[in-house]
Amino acid sequence: MRGLPARALVLALEVSTTMVRSELDSVDALQETRIGVALFSDCAGAVVLTNGIGSDGPGPRASLPSPQPVYDLLGWEHAVLPDTSADLGFDVDPAGWKVVLSPRVPHLAQASIRPAYDALLRSLPPPPLGPPAGPRSDPADFDWAMHPGGATILTGAERAMGISSEHMRASYDTYMNHGNSSSATIFAVLDRLRSKDMDALAPPARGEAGGRPRPREHVVACAFGPGITVEMCMLRRRNVGQAARAARDVSGLQTPPETESEVSSRSGDGDGDDDAEAAGATETAIAAGEGDGVREPAGWPRAGDGDGAGDDDAFISEALAGVELD
Repeated sequence: MRGLPARALVLALEVSTTMVRSELDSVDALQETRIGVALFSDCAGAVVLTNGIGSDGPGPRASLPSPQPVYDLLGWEHAVLPDTSADLGFDVDPAGWKVVLSPRVPHLAQASIRPAYDALLRSLPPPPLGPPAGPRSDPADFDWAMHPGGATILTGAERAMGISSEHMRASYDTYMNHGNSSSATIFAVLDRLRSKDMDALAPPARGEAGGRPRPREHVVACAFGPGITVEMCMLRRRNVGQAARAARDVSGLQTPPETESEVSSRSGDGDGDDDAEAAGATETAIAAGEGDGVREPAGWPRAGDGDGAGDDDAFISEALAGVELD
């Protein structure tokens, strides 16, 4: 089958509002409330993956032009953070699923981004197939399609990678207007990123402070899931040459207001502990071993690392501060 045209439809459908019933049941029976039901929304997204081999051979489709891709997939990385299965997931209940979301998730997510990024760059092919970047490339050289799990996830990614909110403009826009739609959200972010009004909000090129918006040709996409699992890939935009050359008449990028814990965390960055953990590079590849499960390199956060994001009350207050109800 090698060398033949191949296409696969990948579909993600999340109907998170079904969790309302089970959460109301918990309130009635156990006097127990969880914040997760207020954070999630419904969404469906789909992509078609192809191996890039056209349909110009014999057959009924020989005369049809091959569709041009929106993104080229250059490489990806995957890891499961050890000892985090109780931090993020879903409990199956007769009345519906219940979301499991511990206060440590923002801390664990922030600390996992840099190791995944470093491993991803090492796995990429050299130019011209890969991006013109070495293993120590500046993250600001890329646009970022970050899964908007919450305001603290996005601001944590900014701190961990030294990027601005404009690099993640599509993630913020999706979060502010639609919230977190679980697995389908990353498709919504990638679709939003390719729009012209997002191009107009791109940061200028490095060394061009105050210059024109410069949408990046390459995009780092990153998402988190139960496990906790971390997925990251490098994409190349096919339409970057058609990006806006001057700022359009837009109102500017909207981002959620900082919570009190974010302000205190930012002011306490001088001790370097979180930065050292978030930037923990690794020399071991992040990959699923053949028969030996997932190998966890040094630098990945573990369950006992740090004190998380505070107690449950503080976590709920932070989450509510970033929620907008229509």
